[in-house]
Amino acid sequence: HSILVVALKHPGDKPDLDYFIKRDGARFGNSEGNRRLMDISDRIGRWLTEEGITSRDLHYYVERGGVFLKGAAVLAGLGSIGVNNLLIHPGFGPRIRFRAHLVDAPLTPSVPLDFEPCMDCQRPCLNVCPEEALDHTGYLTGRCQVRLDRNAAEAVILPAEEDKPAARESHCCRKCELSCSYTGTFEIAGRQ
Repeated sequence: HSILVVALKHPGDKPDLDYFIKRDGARFGNSEGNRRLMDISDRIGRWLTEEGITSRDLHYYVERGGVFLKGAAVLAGLGSIGVNNLLIHPGFGPRIRFRAHLVDAPLTPSVPLDFEPCMDCQRPCLNVCPEEALDHTGYLTGRCQVRLDRNAAEAVILPAEEDKPAARESHCCRKCELSCSYTGTFEIAGRQ
């Protein structure tokens, strides 16, 4: 088996990609960003099926047969994990979301990049976390989860508009992501 990692750029000025959307009066479901990634993954799956290759979409929940997407993206040569515990892509910085597809075929593997975006950085991400989940010793998952839980409890429901369904604002904080000073200037020969 091989894992194909799919990436979607998530610009800082598009917070609605993380908003949970309410469709047809049902409960709030996937975010628009994840919905786009799922659509891309579905199209890849259909194309692979047409080529006679078995595949399936993977998600982040390892306990349900998923994969750690950041780790898979590093192994696929899409970036490096920064001091903010986010994958930093050479072209898009940390403003990127992932999905993965398990492919029942041997694909030519990529290799991790020799890329250290935080090496000469002033590390503004260490100072913006409201829960102090980042420091010189690393990333403290429990502290970050406190913020995510608080944000989910305090989420604002955005009413439906003429061209948009109702949405619940994201429970993602993104402060460390949006404070990252990496601008995406590193280029990889032969890759996009």
